Amino acid sequence: MAIMALLMGIMIPAFTNVGKSTSLNSAGNQVVNLLNLARSHAMARNVMTAVILLTDDSAVPGTGHRAVVVMELAPKPDGSALTPADWKQVSRVEELSQGIVVEPGTAFASLESGSNQPLPAALPAIKFRGKDISIDSHPRVVFMPNGSLLDGQARKARLSQGYIEGGTFRQTGPTNNYYEVTVMAASGRTKVERP
Repeated sequence: MAIMALLMGIMIPAFTNVGKSTSLNSAGNQVVNLLNLARSHAMARNVMTAVILLTDDSAVPGTGHRAVVVMELAPKPDGSALTPADWKQVSRVEELSQGIVVEPGTAFASLESGSNQPLPAALPAIKFRGKDISIDSHPRVVFMPNGSLLDGQARKARLSQGYIEGGTFRQTGPTNNYYEVTVMAASGRTKVERP
């Protein structure tokens, strides 16, 4: 009986960590799939696309650094100036698994400057859970019609187990358990680092 109790004490934490690791892999794959969708969409339709990470959860609590959407911006046939109304939503807003977030500071940050990519037209507000959410200042990766990134700077995002509280990331899993995605500038292809 004591041996069974000892084995259970060892196995239960191991199974819990496997489940959390699976959630992290699933969320990371979800972000990679959205990035690949945006790149393919930009190339197939000859438009600019943006993958936006919603970082402010004041309108929809619990979604900060956990919700992602893909938008497109097509040039106007007459060549006139683009406006926020010209952006169209390509995907629904997808939420990452509970307990998995994109770490602040790595949220589609430039590997060179850390700045957000400029846009030819501001992003519009979108509907998410019945609320209007302004997404213009949120971190993003912008793909050109040839699949490259808009500003020629690689972007990265690191997903980890944790949550955001008062704008601060609180890690709940091991520090060496993360899923990092880098988007290459010239090709727009993704590279994954997973220890």
